[in-house]
Amino acid sequence: MTNAAITTLAPAASAIVVDELVTDQGVYGLYELARLRRSPDNRKRFNELALQELAASIKAMGVAQPILIRPVTPTQEAPEEYEIVAGERRYRASIIAGMTTIPALCRSLSDLDAAKIRILENLQREDPHPIEEAEGYQLLMQQHGYNADELAEEVNKSRSYIYGRLKLCALTNLARDEFFENKISASIALLIARIPVKALQEKCLLEITGRWDGTLSYRAAAQHIERNYMLDLKRAVFDIADGSLMPAAGPCGACPKRAGNQPEVFVDVSADVCTDPVCFKKKGELHHERAKLQAANAGIAVLSGEAAKRVMPHGYISNLKGGFVAVDHRHYFNGEFQTFRDVLGDALPPTTLLEDPREQALHHVVQLDLVQAALEAKGIKVPGKDTSSSARERAMEAAAKLEREYRKRLLRATHDASLMMNLVDVDLRLIATQMFGNLPGGMASKKFLMELYGWTEETIAHPYRENVRKAVDAFTPAQLNQFIRDCSLCLEIDVHTYTDPKSEPTNMLAFAARTDVDAKKIRAGVDAEAKAKANKKKKPAAQQKAKKAAAANAEPVKTEDVTPDLAKLQPDQLLDFIRANPDQINDLASVIIMRGTDELTAAFSEAAAQLGYAPYGGIYRPVEQADIGELVAPLISGKPTTSQTRTNP
Repeated sequence: MTNAAITTLAPAASAIVVDELVTDQGVYGLYELARLRRSPDNRKRFNELALQELAASIKAMGVAQPILIRPVTPTQEAPEEYEIVAGERRYRASIIAGMTTIPALCRSLSDLDAAKIRILENLQREDPHPIEEAEGYQLLMQQHGYNADELAEEVNKSRSYIYGRLKLCALTNLARDEFFENKISASIALLIARIPVKALQEKCLLEITGRWDGTLSYRAAAQHIERNYMLDLKRAVFDIADGSLMPAAGPCGACPKRAGNQPEVFVDVSADVCTDPVCFKKKGELHHERAKLQAANAGIAVLSGEAAKRVMPHGYISNLKGGFVAVDHRHYFNGEFQTFRDVLGDALPPTTLLEDPREQALHHVVQLDLVQAALEAKGIKVPGKDTSSSARERAMEAAAKLEREYRKRLLRATHDASLMMNLVDVDLRLIATQMFGNLPGGMASKKFLMELYGWTEETIAHPYRENVRKAVDAFTPAQLNQFIRDCSLCLEIDVHTYTDPKSEPTNMLAFAARTDVDAKKIRAGVDAEAKAKANKKKKPAAQQKAKKAAAANAEPVKTEDVTPDLAKLQPDQLLDFIRANPDQINDLASVIIMRGTDELTAAFSEAAAQLGYAPYGGIYRPVEQADIGELVAPLISGKPTTSQTRTNP
C-alpha cells in the first residue's frame, strides 16, 4: 500500500457491527475515490433525493462514518486496487459532493466474509429493501454453499422467512420495478412471485395494480390469485400421478409448482394446489385428446365442436338436446337418485363420448329411448319422456314465470319514474361497479338489468371489471343514481319455481309507492295477458285457421284478438292500424318485439309518436296521460327517441 493511496490517521479504535466476522482489524485512513471499485453484489438502487441530501451533508461536514473496503487484484477491466464491501451509498454521495477521498477501513476479507458483511450491513440499515435482501441470500446460497437453515441461523430469522425472501428473486423485471417504486407491498410481491409463469405474473400484476380504484389490498389480491391462478389438483380431469401424459412436466405429486412441495412459501395454501394454470390446462387438453383417441379406437362415437354445442347448448349436463342423457348424471326414479350406469350395469346401451363445449370435461351420454328400453327390459318402471317435472311443478314454473314478468315490468316502471331522483356521493361509481359485479351471473335479474341499460355481452367482455367500469363511467349522474337503485331492486326479479307464491317484491313495491307507479295496474296487465293467451290456446285449431284466412282478406278492423293480423302487418300499415285500433297498441308492441326487425321497430316508434303515444311504466299510452316531463326509451327498442335525445340529461 503506497502513501499516495492512503494516509494513515490512526489504528482502528473500535470494531464496527460486523467486526466479529473478520480477523484483521485493518487500516483506517483516507482513500482516493479513484482507486475504489464498486462490488457487483452491492446495492443497485438508491433513493436519489436522499442521496442528494447526503451529498450536501458530506460537502458541509464530511463523511461521519468510514466505509469498509478490501484489497483486490487489479485487472484490465477493473484497474482499481480496492473494492467497496459496505458503504456504497456514502461512496456515491461523496462523488456527487465533489470529494476526491473518503475515510475507509481496509481489511483483508475473503469473498464469503465480504458477502456476509454486505448482507448484514443491509439488514442493519433503516430501509433494507426485500429484493436486495433476497438477492444477498441467493448469493450466499449459490456462490458460498449456504442452505436455508444456515442462513436462518446466521441472520436470526425463521426458515419460512428466508424462503419467502428467496422467492422474491422469481419476480419478473416489471414486477421488481413496481416493487422498488412502492406500487406493491412486500406481501403482495410475494403472492405474485409464487406464480411460476412469468407471463402470468405480469398479467396478474396488471390486474392488481391497473385498476381505476387503486391497487388491491393484500387480502383482495390473495383472493384474486387464489381464484384465478391456483387450481385444486383434486378436481383435475387427468390423472395427476401420470408422468407420461406430459413428460416434460412429469407427475404433479413431485412437481415444484405444487404448493405442498414448497410448504415454507405456501404456508397459507393447501398442499394439492397447482400454481401453474398453463401446465394444468395443457395436461387437461392432452388428457382429452388421449381419451378421445382411446374412445375412437374402441369404436365409441365422439361428439365435439359444433356437434357438441348442439347437444349441450346451455352448458348443463342435466339438460341435453338431441335425445341424449348423461350416463353418470343422477336421475330420480324408483324413489331415489341413481345413475343409469349404476342401475343398468352391463345392460347399459353403447355410449357416446361428449366433449363439454365450455369446460375441460368429457361425458358419456346415451340415447334416452335406448336407456328406457333397457330399463323396461329389467322390469324397472320409468316415467315418460317428459321427466323434468310433474304437472304441479309445471304449474309452479308457470306461476314463477308470470311473477318474473310482473317484477320486470315493475322494475322498468320504477326505473322510468326515478330518472331525476339523484344521489350525491363521490363513491357512487365504485359502488355501482361493485354492485353490478355482485349480481349473480346467468340469472334473470342481471340479464334484465343489462337489457334495461342497453348492455350486451360484448359490453362486459374480458377484461370484465375494466369494461364494467368503463360502462359505468359513461353514465350521467342521474343515470348513475338509477343504476345503483336498479342493482338493488332487480334481485327481486329472480323468482324461482319453488318460491313462496305469497312472497312479494317488497323493495320494488316500496319504491313503486314512492314514485307513484301503479303496481296493481301492472299486475292486472300481466294477469290479463296470461289469461288471454290461455284462452287462445283453448280454441280449436280449425277455428284458428279459419280466422287467420278471414283476417288475411279483410280490412284492418278493431277486434278483441288481433294477434294473427298483427303478425302480418307491414311498416307502411302500422300508422293506419294504430289510428283505427288505439287500444291494441301494446299488443302490437309485443308482436313487434317478437318479429324484431329494425325497420318495423323504427316504423312503430314513428307511428306511435305521430299519434301521440309514448311508453310509460312499460305500457304505451297518450302523452297527455304521462306524469313526468320527459319520455324514456321505447319499450320495443331500448333506445331513446329523437326528442328524448335532446331532452335527457
